[in-house]
Amino acid sequence: MNRAINVVRGSVALLLTGSLLLAGCGPNNASPLPIPVARIPAEMNKAFAASKPETQQIIAKMLAALQSKDYPAAYQDGQYLSAAPGITKNQLTVTARAMLEINRLLKEASAQGDPGASAYIGYQKHNR
Repeated sequence: MNRAINVVRGSVALLLTGSLLLAGCGPNNASPLPIPVARIPAEMNKAFAASKPETQQIIAKMLAALQSKDYPAAYQDGQYLSAAPGITKNQLTVTARAMLEINRLLKEASAQGDPGASAYIGYQKHNR
């Protein structure tokens, strides 16, 4: 009797786990695609058009760093922006997509010998 109950419990647990895993694998849960660097300013400004002046300042700082190819600073500003209070899901998604591209640019700069980019990547690895 106990063995039969354990088999039923195990089957129910397996079924529930499988259902939860399948529910998380839908097309709406795909990884976001990076925003091409040329489109980041327009996408960020559009997503944050109605945001607070403090948030607008962070975005301006991030975009200025991106334009000057200071990828470590642009990435840090993106991280700061991601944790800003009151950020919407859409704003967070746009920021994450921009940061994916900035991270790619950061790695590319490091591979081309940029000491600031290399130091920042080392810092990230050390502080994970």
